[in-house]
Amino acid sequence: MIGFNKIFLDTSLFIYLLETGGDYGEMVSIFMEYCTSHGISLVTSTVTHTEFCVKPYREGNRETITGFSDLLTELKVHLQNITLPVADTAAEIW
Repeated sequence: MIGFNKIFLDTSLFIYLLETGGDYGEMVSIFMEYCTSHGISLVTSTVTHTEFCVKPYREGNRETITGFSDLLTELKVHLQNITLPVADTAAEIW
């Protein structure tokens, strides 16, 4: 069992899940399902949103962007704004 009540999700997890698929996508899906079924809050940042949407916007693939937005809503992923104090704290704990 994971000993956390909140987990930050990086952009790559969403890419594996929604664009790349394969073994990594399946593992991410299992991980996210585990988190939601065990009351673990999922968090990502507005930077993740930006990073994920670059390629779909370039390719005119609004369906992928909608899928991403729907997934965030479905999993109740909290979007954290990245302010200078947040960025500084992240640098300290890195």
